[in-house]
Amino acid sequence: MNRRILIGLTLLVVVPALVGYFQWRGVKHLKVQGRPVVEWAMALNGPQDVQEAEQVIRDTGTAAVPSLINALEARDSLLKKPFLAIAPRLPNVVGVRLHRWLNPYEKERLRLGATRALELIGPGAERAIPALGKALRDPSAEIAMHAAFALGNLGVPAVSTLINALEAPRDETRFFAIQGLSRAGPEARPAVPELIGILRESNSKNAREAAACLGRIGGIAAVHAAIGLLRNPELRIQLRGIQTLSALGPQARSAVPILLELVQTGDPEVRKTIIGALGTIQPSTPEVGALFISALQDNDPEVRAVAAEGLERGDGTEASSLKALIESLNDPDTEVRRTSLRAITSIASRNPDLAVTAVPAFAQALGDSDFLVRLYSAQALASLGPGAMPALGPLQQALNDTHPGVQSWAALALGAQGPGGEPARGALEKLLTHPDKAVARSARKALEQLTAVPTTATPN
Repeated sequence: MNRRILIGLTLLVVVPALVGYFQWRGVKHLKVQGRPVVEWAMALNGPQDVQEAEQVIRDTGTAAVPSLINALEARDSLLKKPFLAIAPRLPNVVGVRLHRWLNPYEKERLRLGATRALELIGPGAERAIPALGKALRDPSAEIAMHAAFALGNLGVPAVSTLINALEAPRDETRFFAIQGLSRAGPEARPAVPELIGILRESNSKNAREAAACLGRIGGIAAVHAAIGLLRNPELRIQLRGIQTLSALGPQARSAVPILLELVQTGDPEVRKTIIGALGTIQPSTPEVGALFISALQDNDPEVRAVAAEGLERGDGTEASSLKALIESLNDPDTEVRRTSLRAITSIASRNPDLAVTAVPAFAQALGDSDFLVRLYSAQALASLGPGAMPALGPLQQALNDTHPGVQSWAALALGAQGPGGEPARGALEKLLTHPDKAVARSARKALEQLTAVPTTATPN
């Protein structure tokens, strides 16, 4: 190695080491249990167990904030980038030794630990807001994310900093700022206009996050602003308005009339999104119930599935809903059948009188080609207790199912019939030696119940 290279490598190691050393000495570091608090903060980065470090940071609380602010201001060595650029071209031994001595990621790990610690401390760390605002723009995505979370945990005092970050040139910075506002929840209501503006932008990732954020913030202003987007001529903006109303949930019930209007004339994608939104808004109106039932016949299986989800929540027309959902158990799409069955189960659990109507549907579904449909059916019949007696034959056949979960629940459903399940005794006894221990336990429990008073089955 010639002299010039040797001198260069020496400077590469010694200069940043000396600068770092004197910077470190110039800062007063709070110590906890004999260690600087910033070391505890760095321990939050792993890879070892972080529970002890988390507890130390929580116990230290706001006393740690000045040291953590100093840690946030630690800058990477000016030689970090040049070193990382030439490292792949260095001999392996030289590169490893230089990396160990230079430790190019040390300051980055220090800043990351500080943001995580401030995130844990939460209220009381308001002095760190300016430093966290800078960290939100850090080149490291992980540091920026935890800085946003820390700001969000501080609530009102940090909202303006997060709003300012929505104007940052980097999409990633803006994305994390939106997540921080989500953390702040209703305290971030001053951000509603800016978030609505993001819904109009081309960045779909940030727009989706903004819609979810508005849902967490809530409030009438967010509802009215989202409704305003429904009249926009651009389809993507209409969709984002609907997604925001969906995120707002029951708060957005005032938007139901315009959603019902749009669903009749809108694009197929708009129709699907509206049906899904109405399912989360949960308006109990006959018009919405009728829409869900009609949507079970839609050409798009995704629309049929979200319609079944809407009916699962109940809208005051459960008898007609149940009938339509039972018909959907013959749907060619697996997800539609699964969703319809979950909806039937929910309706039956809410309305015992309708549960009797559902039993034949559950019995039929025990023969479905999809194992989850069969599993949900067996679970539903087990939950009905003696009411599942009409499904005795299909339940006995389900004891031979290829899936152990179906076999277990079918056994429990048969046991729940008490003496009425006696015809299944022979089949249940065969399962006592089943290689799956859960199946064997269920069979044993069912056999014990055959001579007991019928009851509702419970899982092992």
